Amino acid sequence: MDRQNVIIDYENKLGSGAFCNVHKGKIKGPANVRAVCPSLIAVQRFTDCEVAIKLLPPFADDIARSDFAQEINFMKSLHYHPHLVSMLGYVPDARNPLLLVEYCAKGDLLHFIRNHRTEIEHVSDITKFA
Repeated sequence: MDRQNVIIDYENKLGSGAFCNVHKGKIKGPANVRAVCPSLIAVQRFTDCEVAIKLLPPFADDIARSDFAQEINFMKSLHYHPHLVSMLGYVPDARNPLLLVEYCAKGDLLHFIRNHRTEIEHVSDITKFA
């Protein structure tokens, strides 16, 4: 994607990983994933939409840059699936590459499950006797 079409909200950090930070952001215009999955749903959902943006911290070393490039290449090899968080595009900047993925408004799956444990257990108990 063109860097000019990506807006990063540096004040809204969603998390961090082994070698990246994740911030909330937005893309202007269509996401690149539409070329891979031109369905009506993708066209509607992935235009002018919120995204999670993975980026390297300023102090990232060559190993972190290599790991990040491998992650981007791996994500490019995966096909879009409506039940997985998918890559929407990337910005191939040599110094500051960006990986754009679907934004999950309810947070990451681990914290969602932990926060809703009692509800999930209750549903599980009901289905045991159905």
